[in-house]
Amino acid sequence: MEDDEPPQPKQTPAIVERFMQTYSPSHFQHIASRAHDLITSTLTMHQRTVFRGEALDCRVVFRAKSHQSLLEKLIRRYSDKHYATPDDIWADVHDLAGVRIILNTPSKDQHEKVKKAMEAIWGKDVTVKLHGISSTSSVHAVFPSLGNDAPKSTHESMQKGRKKGNGYVPKQLGYQGVHYRVAMRPEHACQKYKWTPNDRVEIQVLSALGHVWAEAGHDIQYKASAYGPPSAEEERILQAVGGLISSGDLLLEQYGDLVHERTYAKMENLDRFRTVLLNMDIVLEVQETGRKRDGDGTNSSSNDDFAPEGVDMMFRFLVSTGKNSPLALRKALQGIGYPDTTKERFREILASFNPHIEPPEGLLTPLCLMRHAMSEARWCKEEKPRADYSRSEKCRKMMEALLLLQTFADCPEAAKRSLSHSIDMTEQERDSINAMLSSERRLECLTGEDAHISDIFSLKMAPAWSWFQAQAALPESMCGFFFRLAELGVAKALEVRVLLERLSIGELSETRRLRSNL
Repeated sequence: MEDDEPPQPKQTPAIVERFMQTYSPSHFQHIASRAHDLITSTLTMHQRTVFRGEALDCRVVFRAKSHQSLLEKLIRRYSDKHYATPDDIWADVHDLAGVRIILNTPSKDQHEKVKKAMEAIWGKDVTVKLHGISSTSSVHAVFPSLGNDAPKSTHESMQKGRKKGNGYVPKQLGYQGVHYRVAMRPEHACQKYKWTPNDRVEIQVLSALGHVWAEAGHDIQYKASAYGPPSAEEERILQAVGGLISSGDLLLEQYGDLVHERTYAKMENLDRFRTVLLNMDIVLEVQETGRKRDGDGTNSSSNDDFAPEGVDMMFRFLVSTGKNSPLALRKALQGIGYPDTTKERFREILASFNPHIEPPEGLLTPLCLMRHAMSEARWCKEEKPRADYSRSEKCRKMMEALLLLQTFADCPEAAKRSLSHSIDMTEQERDSINAMLSSERRLECLTGEDAHISDIFSLKMAPAWSWFQAQAALPESMCGFFFRLAELGVAKALEVRVLLERLSIGELSETRRLRSNL
């Protein structure tokens, strides 16, 4: 009907008309598109590197303000802003090009990831504004130095309606978001996007619910402008919806934090690691069924697979490699076929060692997990050994490697047989290894109490150190594997005298194979 048509807009101020003549929607669409591409590519790269595989649960959209939308906005704002020059408009309107990052679970962790991506692209030259964020929200912890901007009304005419006396005072506003205001740089130019000095973009980060509310707000805002301010009843309904949006955002934030804690949060202490491991679904599966599903009918408890000493070493290994989250632990277990095909996979992993060892049951799973993880990472090719070890550190690392061998071989005698009969070394290397196994001067070297003796012993242990480093470069070397574990800090940090007492392999016999010293 004709009466339903919106009234014609007020006369456009001259300064607004002048600005609109210079506005190019297509150019700002290219700005928004380029910013979108920079953000999505950075988030993808960060997921593999900075986020260590942790996903940012979001989608990214972009747009430029249409000619008509901008014109209506400037006409509405002119009555309050009284623009005198085009520069006044440039200083007031920041969202000509816009990107929106929509978070499905708007937790602190997700906002941290977005912040890191913004800083990776634009450095510290980023202006951040918080809009309508509750003071109880964990988002404030991401931006501790920022206050909260006045909450944005879903439609600006709310304030006008209140001034005209409809009797309703808004109590809860639905829009909540973090806005990043950034300037595009000359190096961001590409085939489609040609940089100019005024190019900038506003990046809005909000929840999926907030996105729906903001989209609906555009239509509400237009109708409010066309037909006049809303009634008190309309405002009450809008405010009720806004309250639901805020409550939903809070619940999603709490849900996201819980999911993050259960999947991605780093386990920084052994007790939590042990609890998470032994209560993991694939581990409980073994405990509940009372058997491993490897086809041999052997009954075993999940606790039999993870001896306390093995759990301790697994924890230190995963911490040292940055894989100490519940999800990374679960993937590591699945990587060795746990619990479905462990028997077959363990045979393959143990066969990759030279010499072969037979670890006790409670250490078999931890050993295979660490071996598989290091093989997957190809550390034997990529790892760069430290070059700045002190004499005492070198002595300790070699002794820890030998103690790891003794532990996983199940007894000193088995470790000695492996070293004596299965590993090639020169006579000089054997004598040096024997010094690491039995010399009384190890104490002075480890403690540095007698500098003279320490100097003499450091010369004696030099061939052993070179031998261990050479072994570490061999993918199949069992001793090289344990040496890399020692370098990672997997061995328990024992007091010096305890370390000397526990390492009880004894001197190697003359029956093992000797390589020529030439």
